[in-house]
Amino acid sequence: MVKQLNGEYKVKNMGLKPLYDRVKQLLAGCTSVEIKHIYRSENSAADELANKAIDEFENREEPQQQLPQKQPNDMPEQGNLF
Repeated sequence: MVKQLNGEYKVKNMGLKPLYDRVKQLLAGCTSVEIKHIYRSENSAADELANKAIDEFENREEPQQQLPQKQPNDMPEQGNLF
């Protein structure tokens, strides 16, 4: 993304395009910005946080949607369907 934001590459991945557009919008309000790549080996704290967030996202449980229980008196009687 660094090279895309610096105008060196085009954004070809359409999944990244909305993120790119939002960052460019936010950067437009800044008078001076420097975007540069930092290798993981030089920024272990950020790498650890990113990996933790990915792990938590992948291990999350999908919320169970419970349907209401039908009670016997909720059922229409024969002949009274409408």
